[in-house]
Amino acid sequence: MSRPRSPRHAGLGPPLARYRRIARADRERNAAWATAEGTILAVRHPICQAGFHDEYLTWLERNFASIRRRFRLALLPCPAIDLDGVRLVVTWLQDPVADWSPGGLARAVALVERCAARGIPTVNHPSLLARTSRLATARRLAAAGIRTPRMLPVDAQSAASVRAALPGPILIREDGGHRRPSLLVPPDRAIDPSMLAAYRRPIAVEFVDTRGPDGLIRKRRCLMLGDRAIAGHLIAAREWEVRGGNKVTTADLLEEEAAFIAESPDGAGEFRRAQAALGLDIAAFDYGRHPDGGTVVWEANPYPFIRFGKPDPELRFRDLAVHLCYGAMARLHLTQAGLPVPPAIEMLCQYDVPKMDILVRRLWRP
Repeated sequence: MSRPRSPRHAGLGPPLARYRRIARADRERNAAWATAEGTILAVRHPICQAGFHDEYLTWLERNFASIRRRFRLALLPCPAIDLDGVRLVVTWLQDPVADWSPGGLARAVALVERCAARGIPTVNHPSLLARTSRLATARRLAAAGIRTPRMLPVDAQSAASVRAALPGPILIREDGGHRRPSLLVPPDRAIDPSMLAAYRRPIAVEFVDTRGPDGLIRKRRCLMLGDRAIAGHLIAAREWEVRGGNKVTTADLLEEEAAFIAESPDGAGEFRRAQAALGLDIAAFDYGRHPDGGTVVWEANPYPFIRFGKPDPELRFRDLAVHLCYGAMARLHLTQAGLPVPPAIEMLCQYDVPKMDILVRRLWRP
């Protein structure tokens, strides 16, 4: 689903027809599945990726139907929603929701506070999303002793002083969101105001070169879901910006990634500190390894994209990370709701439990 095309959507919500279509589908799904006591209320925004976690729900349907029956779907603004029997509320919003729908964020916060008044907890309180802009994240992580690139807000008036403070290679980036490309500025070039025109809240980011001996820059991901640390992926590129579209794929790199995913994340304690510094229950940390062996955390994502890829036999090793993440997310939801956690979910949340591999092979995937 696309982002809103006009600022008017920020406060008024989506077109009525769209809302009705999604709400009708939710009613049908709730009638079929929301049948168990101890409800987990999953609230979405109808204008931006309302179905973001549909695959997770389908995974539960096919593998752990008893857990899926606890989920009830709802759409914002839902001011008069019935909270009887609700044990947990989760707001599945996409960051930076404060930018594209401040009204939606306010309604989500009001609902969560209404739930809190009744003793109903939440996962990733929506008011904390503002903490996960790149600049705010870097400041909080640095205060917790975690290495991050230096970052400064920049505009036409501050360009010269920012360049003096960050004299090496820098990136011009958007402080929030993931849709605008970054611009690499070499150390001998000033920050021209024209460079900032494409950004709503531009920041200058110190470029930390984590290139390995083979000339590749590796981006690793650690997902924190409650108290569980999951190795998400490892991708490499020759360019300074590592993305799926420019990644280098070789047999050796695939083997390296498979080994990375199969092991509990190195330095999980550091990511737990990062998670605590942001106050989040769920967060994905993208990071690199500096040549000196230390970790450099690039950014945190409070609503990470967790889905299975194409069913390519050579890439099936990546399924493990998704199964582990879905299991950890289910465990977090049940634990926060004060509901029992099935033994199979507990097994799925561990890296070194005997027979876990057998369980994973039996689980459904798209």
